[in-house]
Amino acid sequence: MIELLLLFFILFFAYSFVVLVNLDVLYAGIYFFLFLYIIFVIIGYTYVPIVSEIIKAYFGAHVILPLLLFVFGSFISFFILTLLFYSKFKKNCSFDLIHVKFPFGRILFFSLVTAHTTFLFAYFFTHYQELNYSSLANEDYQSSGGVSFVLFVLCFKYLPPLLLLLYALKKKKVYTKNGPTKLNLVLLNFFFSFLLILFIGIANKVGNRTDILSFLIGLIIFEYSYFKEILSRSFPYLKYLFLVIIVGAFMNYLKETRTQHEILESIWYQKLLLQDYYAPGHILIASINFDYVQPLEVIKSNLSNMLFRLGVPYLQTNITEIFNPGVTTRSASYAYYIFTEGYMFMGYFGFLYNGIAVFLGVSLWRSISLSTNSSYNLFMLALVSERMATCVRSQTSFFIKDFYMIYIPFIFLYGLQTGLFPKVKIFK
Repeated sequence: MIELLLLFFILFFAYSFVVLVNLDVLYAGIYFFLFLYIIFVIIGYTYVPIVSEIIKAYFGAHVILPLLLFVFGSFISFFILTLLFYSKFKKNCSFDLIHVKFPFGRILFFSLVTAHTTFLFAYFFTHYQELNYSSLANEDYQSSGGVSFVLFVLCFKYLPPLLLLLYALKKKKVYTKNGPTKLNLVLLNFFFSFLLILFIGIANKVGNRTDILSFLIGLIIFEYSYFKEILSRSFPYLKYLFLVIIVGAFMNYLKETRTQHEILESIWYQKLLLQDYYAPGHILIASINFDYVQPLEVIKSNLSNMLFRLGVPYLQTNITEIFNPGVTTRSASYAYYIFTEGYMFMGYFGFLYNGIAVFLGVSLWRSISLSTNSSYNLFMLALVSERMATCVRSQTSFFIKDFYMIYIPFIFLYGLQTGLFPKVKIFK
């Protein structure tokens, strides 16, 4: 029964993923990461339970069937809603850009980038010895760091979208007539190169893999759309596959330097399972096992975490305290699998919630890249795609929080460089 249902789930995903790729790359990309972050969990929990035992999240085989049925239903729900409403959504959300004469726009742009770069480099240089994966996850260290530490983390998190912005702006010269001036292009290239080196250096020091993956996804989506929509040529898959392999090897190196799992040293399939995508899905398994349905908690946590630093726990916190107390903080935890939210809100009927909530969240992000300007759309699509993997391991409040914390500021920065801003009223 389990094997047959699992086979049907995999076949359904393969078919529906191809359909979504032909429909919209953002929906398809998030759909792929939804699958990636649960399929290894299901396989590992079912056939290699020792890996789940290692992370103290194995609850018995009785939960496998309801888990698989709930996940399957959530995928069907999201897929059907996307097919039914995507075309109408895209048509109604199309908008124009207006050219705004912003005094000293490019000077202000480079002033902001310079301030960001200077602070990030200075903090990294002066705190180099104490910065590592453990210190960044330590709440005492975070508290002692004060405002400057918060700004450092924020500036680092802004690096992937900023690198994408600089890349898109310097690439703009290739496919538009009104590309950057020679001086502007020199500055764009300088900041892109310097910040890329700084990004790799910080990520290597603190063992950060998530943001490297985010930048890689955004870059590939930009290039994919550039080849497909601007050049009308086939995407050079082999070239970017080579890039993915190199970055993947570097990310594996970061994993080895920040953690120690000697017990898995010689068991390759267990090492394959015990990656960043393995733990989040166990929050869903725990929720099903303990029948953890708390709709008010879901509402409170989402409303609070749409805002900034209110201190209300994430949704994984209370459920984790039941089976592994004391391990979860706001910066270190099992993380979260977004489809867990549906179960916490509605129980087994939460597969309907999952389809609606995730479709609306993805559509909110997609709405900013549906203008009538192709170069603007290329950057905005890459910008929102950069968060594909991150949103899957978060709760739905991050669809809203990322919108105003990341996307609106970078719409403004893009406008400072190009003079192009969305009209205030973007819906027809």
